[in-house]
This record gives sequence, structure tokens and C-alpha cells, in this order.
Amino acid sequence: MKKALRVFLIAAGLTVLLVVARLTGSKGESRYNVILISMDTTRYDHVDTGRGARARTPRLKRFAQRATVLENVYTVIPQTLPSHLSIFTGHYPHEFGVKGNEFQYDGRFETLPQILRNHGYSTGGVISLGTLNTETGFNQGFDHFVEDLFAAHRFYVPAESVTRRGLELLDRLEPRPFFLFMHYSDPHTPYAPPDAHSPFTVSLDGEEIAAFNGHQGAILRLEKRIGAGEHTLTLKVHRAQEEFSHFALRRLKLPDGAEADFRGISYSPELYGGSHRLDEPEGTVRFRQARAGTLKLFQVIPILTKEAAIRHYRAEVEYMDRHIGHFLDRVARRGLMKDTVILLFADHGEGLGERDHYFGHVRHLNPQFIHIPAILHVPRRAPARIATPMSTIGVTPTLLEILKIEHATVNPQLSWQRRIDHPERSPRLLSFAFGPSAEVDKFSVIRWPYQAIFISAPPRRLRNEFYNIGRYASFSRWDRISYGVFIDRAKRCYYNFIRDRRRGNFYFKSHQTAAVADQDHREQLKSLGYL
Repeated sequence: MKKALRVFLIAAGLTVLLVVARLTGSKGESRYNVILISMDTTRYDHVDTGRGARARTPRLKRFAQRATVLENVYTVIPQTLPSHLSIFTGHYPHEFGVKGNEFQYDGRFETLPQILRNHGYSTGGVISLGTLNTETGFNQGFDHFVEDLFAAHRFYVPAESVTRRGLELLDRLEPRPFFLFMHYSDPHTPYAPPDAHSPFTVSLDGEEIAAFNGHQGAILRLEKRIGAGEHTLTLKVHRAQEEFSHFALRRLKLPDGAEADFRGISYSPELYGGSHRLDEPEGTVRFRQARAGTLKLFQVIPILTKEAAIRHYRAEVEYMDRHIGHFLDRVARRGLMKDTVILLFADHGEGLGERDHYFGHVRHLNPQFIHIPAILHVPRRAPARIATPMSTIGVTPTLLEILKIEHATVNPQLSWQRRIDHPERSPRLLSFAFGPSAEVDKFSVIRWPYQAIFISAPPRRLRNEFYNIGRYASFSRWDRISYGVFIDRAKRCYYNFIRDRRRGNFYFKSHQTAAVADQDHREQLKSLGYL
């Protein structure tokens, strides 16, 4: 009996040691799992964390009620690739050399998945947008990198697919401590939720060869082999026409040598770098070809009215909320919440016509473009709301601090926890926008509650901007203040800006610029409104 009891106690002791080892690591590390959920192009004012929002996001609200809501987080740059690289490295774009989505990361700094893999983590990622694919270099450090959306010639995929693949990946990552990155991009242009109306058909010689709605048309890739002779191509939208000013027919290409007559279809050199457009509910192309060839149509993109764009954007956020909520529910049912750090964040916001009637995110640095939602769950940490202003450059330092991991190229002083512990220090928060996407290079400096937006070598029609952003009630209106008032109320901050610029305007100069992506990748970026 005593021997059996002794064996039982030894076994129990070993079990406890294994559990402690999993949670603390061999060098005092906290062996929490880590899940990062990125909500691409998601505005702060469209995510309800308990204070209301322009979109209905009940699943994110429920998660926020059990976590820490960070109410004043600002992105480093409103472009997907450099924003995520800044988040994953803890460095600024001018330091890692990627100023836009058209660049390729050369790996000069280790990324968060690389760091965690070196500490024994199994790492996986699911991406939904081509701006983060392997060609960009973003896949470094991932044991499993799900990007097979490209096998279907798609440049982005909907939230339902991301959630399904993420849950499948969880099975492969467990039971080791794991890092999982989930990337949702539904609110990105073109705004076309899966339940969007606008049934659209493409017919060839009276036979329907494609039928889709606005969402499916945005990820369409149509190729049809046809014989010699005369043909008629018909493109038609059947209802909900009042929501659209026209449709962009990207890379509509007739067989080589075909002679064509277009009716109801025009060509615009400015539209997506050169595209046909359907200006009427129905358009036709009658053409003759001497030999067999291939008809191609890459995308049919709805160009929405302002009111419809705002409504569709909201619908995209709500659709994404449903599927993120499903993923989080499954994580909870697996019992992972007790030992998993989860961070939900946006890489940047989106303009919805408030600034110069602009829909997009790469040109400006006003709050609707850089103020983002962020919700952090840490096991056994009580729910809280934190108003301290912080930057996305602090994500990796924050997570490594929670995990008790040190790394030579990550500055622990940038951790959000340091900002929370010492709010009186009021750090400068830097954000950037680079040409040619932004027309001119810009950088924003926030010293709460003031923001200055500086323009490098501005043309006469553009001016530096100064705001009190602590008093805005919505992204459609905030307090613009004069140069004199800004200097009077934020002197030290302002003179630091001037000093930095006189030392070489270093914000706009990369230490070494990364390589530019190939032409095919650049063409795909155009479909999302970049370049």
C-alpha cells in the first residue's frame, strides 16, 4: 500500500512539474500560447467594445467585455504589409526598408514568429490578402503558412474561409506552445460582402458563361477558349443598379487580332491603371477573329455610390465579426483561453469620404486612417479599459514582455505595459505615409492630445496640419488648430520634430530600401486600389 502511494505521489509530482514547465518555460518564460487576429482596414469607430459603434459587432463586444480594451492605439503606417512588419518586428518602416505593399521584406530583423519559433513554439499563419503572401517575405518564421487562396487565382478570401483554415491549423499546432496569426481582410476595397446584391451575368453568343454577385466578381478570373469567327460578348447587371455608378472590368482582353465594336462599355486609363467600364445596365462587345484564341476577364468590380459604399463597408465588418466570433468560440470550447494570450487589432483604418471625398487608406494620416481597435486577452488578467495613447510598434515588445522573452533587436521600452505604468511620460507616436501611394511623403506625430501632420517638400496646395484630436466626437469632424496654438501648447514636442528634420529628415530615408515586388504582384495590388 505504501509503495503504491509513493508511486502515485511521484507521478503526481511529475505531472505538476510538466504543467509548470509548460507555463513558465525553462528560463522563467511564460509558456502561453499566442493568437494574433488582424482585422485589415477596420476603423476604430466600427468595432463595438462596449461603447457603441457604427457597425453591430456583438461577438467582438462579448470578447472585449472579458479582456483589456486599448482605446487609443495608432498604427505606424496605413498600408497592410509595412504595418504588419512594424507590428511583427517592433521597428519603423524607414528602419526595415518597406515603405509600401509593393516592396519585399529582406529579413533584416527577426519577426515575432521567428523569435517564438526559436523559443520552442510551433508557428502558423492564415492570410487572406495577397499583400502578405510569400513573395513579400512576410512568411518568415512560420512552420505552416496557409496561402493556398492563390491556387484559385484569388488575391483575397472571405472570413468564413479564414476561420475554417485557422481551426484546421490549430489541430496541427497543438499540443506544443503555439503562435497562430489569423488575417481577415473583408472590409478592404472593393466593398462587396458575400450577400451583396447586383446579380451579374456574362454571356458569349447568347450562352451564359459566368454568373455572380458583387463579392464573387471581385475575386473572379475568367478565361474562355473560343474559335474563329464572329462573336458577341454581353455583360449585364440585373438589379440594384441604383447602388452603382458603374462597374470596372479589369483586364478585359479579347483574343489577339480581334476586331471589336464596344457598346455601353468605355475605356478609362485612370481606372485601376487602365480598365474598361460598364456604364449602363447592359454592354456588348461584338468582335471578329481570324483564328481561335482566349477571352480573359480578371475582375468585375462594382464602383459604388458614396451611400452604398458606407453601407457595404459596415456589412463587411459585421460579416467579419460573425466569423471571428465563431473562431473565438471554438478556441474557448477547446479550453485554450486559460493559457492563451489573444490580441485582436486592425492594421489601419479607412477613409469613407470624410477627407477630400477619399475612400481608401494610403494617402492620409488623420484619425480615421490610423486610430485602430485593439483588444488584448491575457489569462487571469481582469477586464479593463485603457485610454493611454499607444502605437502598434509596441505589439511585439508587449507580447515578449508577457512571455518573459528578451530579444536583442526588440526594445522593451516600447511595450504597452510600460506606457500604462507610466502614463505621465506621454510618448510621441509616429505614423507615416509614403509616395507615390500617398502622393507625397508625410509623417504624423501625436503628443496627446495634439497631432501634427508634416509633409515633405509639399506642393503649394498642401499644408502641414495641426489638430487637437482629444476632442473629436467622430471621424467626420475634429478640432483643427492653428500653427500658433499648436506651438504654444505642445512646444517641446514641436521643437523635437524640427530638430529631427534638421538632422536629415530621417523619417523619410530608409537605411536601405527593400526590393520591389515583381510586375504580376504589382498588377494584383492595383485591384485593391494601391499603386
